[in-house]
Amino acid sequence: LGYTCEKMGLIGPSARAADISNDKFKMKEAFMAGGVQCARHICIHSLEELEEALEKLEFPVVLKAVDLMEATRKDYCLVEEFIEGQVLGCEAMIRDGKLLYCLPNNIEAFQSYVPTPIGHSVPYRKQEELGAEVRHQVELAIKAVGLDNCPVNCDLIEKDGKIYVIEITGRAGGTLSLIHI
Repeated sequence: LGYTCEKMGLIGPSARAADISNDKFKMKEAFMAGGVQCARHICIHSLEELEEALEKLEFPVVLKAVDLMEATRKDYCLVEEFIEGQVLGCEAMIRDGKLLYCLPNNIEAFQSYVPTPIGHSVPYRKQEELGAEVRHQVELAIKAVGLDNCPVNCDLIEKDGKIYVIEITGRAGGTLSLIHI
C-alpha cells in the first residue's frame, strides 16, 4: 500500500512506514529508538539463538512470526517478554503529522492463557486515569514507525498503570466496536 501511494502520488502511508509496520521486529526496533514503551525483544534465526535469547529475557516469553504466520517469508522471528496485563486498543487518524483523533478502546476478549480479541467497546474504562498516556504512547509509536496520512490501529497493554505498545499499523481496525451510551 505504501509503495503504491508513493508511486501514484496518493495520500497514504509511505513505503518505509508500511514496511516497518508489517514486520514486528523492525517495528519493535523503531519503537525502542523512538522511546516507545514496549516489551523487551530479541530477533532470532536459529534454535541456538533462541536458547541464548531465553537466557537474556524474563519469563514468560512469546515467540512471534514477524509477518503473517501462515505465509511467512522471513528467516527470522521475534522472542519477546510477555507482558501480562489488560489489553486495549486505539483507533486514530494522522494527517500531515497531526493526530486528528485518538480513540482508546476496551478490547473485549475471550479469556484463555492468551486472551483472544472478539470485539471492542468505548469509552475506554480508564480514560480519566490513563487516556493521556495512551495518546502519548500512540503518538510516539506513530512517529517512530513514520506513519502519516492514514488511519491507525494500535494494540496496547496496561500493566500496573503503565501503557505498553504491542503493535501499530496504518489501517483501520478490523473488529467490531460497540459504543456504550
